[in-house]
Parts: sequence; structure tokens; C-alpha cells
Amino acid sequence: VNTFYTTLFGISDLQDQLFSAAIPLSRYSKSKKNLGTLGILYQSFGSDILTEKQVTLSHGVSVTDDFAIGYNLNNYSLSIQDFGSASAFGLDIGVFTKVKRVRNNFGFGVFLNNVNGPKVGSEYPKELSRTVSMGVSYTPYEGAVTTIDLSKELLISATNWKIGQEFLVGKYLFLRAGIQFDPQRFTAGFGLNIKNTRFDYAFYSHGILPSTHLISLSVRFPKK
Repeated sequence: VNTFYTTLFGISDLQDQLFSAAIPLSRYSKSKKNLGTLGILYQSFGSDILTEKQVTLSHGVSVTDDFAIGYNLNNYSLSIQDFGSASAFGLDIGVFTKVKRVRNNFGFGVFLNNVNGPKVGSEYPKELSRTVSMGVSYTPYEGAVTTIDLSKELLISATNWKIGQEFLVGKYLFLRAGIQFDPQRFTAGFGLNIKNTRFDYAFYSHGILPSTHLISLSVRFPKK
């Protein structure tokens, strides 16, 4: 179970809050088949004047030890004060694989966002953003991860590079840092993982607007 909250760029009308949960189906089923993991997410962004909400049902499964696939079923809704509301349905697909030839130190993933081209509104429908993302991770040893991510926004032909690193210090502390290009921004943060509880904090810069502080809390409920 995870909960997240932030006020983007210090602007009170840009409140972003999220709740999500993931359930490993195989651990709670008598079936011997690999049923994967089921996830649910609720996110609300904006203010009383303009609110964007998203409800997502996710499912992912490991096809083999080195290959996994997953998908999201998204319901988007937009509400504008005095103008009404509208909604749309979106589909995401993602795959991930490990590279055996280099001792499983490398991972490669592809994520397709809104592959069905959803549109919101009836009289003047507006197509929602569609993104193709590809990423590579390198784990030279346990507790150290480097990631490189390339995302392309299809509707406006925008391309974005991101590089991030995470290091485990001791048993409980994770240190993280990253940089984004075009527009150029940087992030830094840490995570505390104590038993079944994890607290995460991140600092996110912006070239013009004030920086953003992001906080999340996660709790695991292991099966007894």
C-alpha cells in the first residue's frame, strides 16, 4: 500500500495526491499457476476549479524468469467548475526483460502509454497524450542501480532523456539522484526502508517555477 502527496512548484492549486495498492495473486490463490500481481491506483490532481482524476487497474505477470509483461486499464476524468465534466478510457502496455549474457546485471523495458489514442470531450474532443518510453538499468552489485530512460511524446514529437542512480547505504538508507534533459531539471532524494515500512522524499527542480518537494509512504503486509 502506497500513498503520495505534493503541491507542485509551491502552487496551492496544483495539489497532487495518490493512493495505490498491489496484491500478489499467486500468494493468495490455491492455483499452482503464476497469476501475477494485481494493482489499483487512484490519483487526484488540481483544485476545486479544475480537477483531473485517474483510476487505474493494473496486472503484471512473469512469463519466464527473465521476461515479464503488464498492462494498465485507465479511467481519466476531467472536471471544470461551471463547465461540467468528461471522461476517457486509456490502455497502457509494458514489457521487461533481463539480459542473461551479462549475468542479469542489465535490464531492458518498453512502456507504451495510451496506445488506444483516447480522447476526452464530446463536442470538441481532445486526444490525450501518448508516450513511448524505453529504459535500461544496470546493477553492478546489490544495492546500486543506474537507469537511463528515453521518452517520446507522440502528439508533439517531444523527446526526453533521463538518467538516475540509487545507492543503498547500510541496511536502511537509499540515496537517489537524477537529471532530465530538454527541459533540464534535476532531482535528489532518499528513502528509509525499515522492516515493512518505507518513507521516500524527493526534491524536484524547475527552470522557472519554484522547486517541488515530494513525499510518499509505503507499507507492506507480508503473508503470515
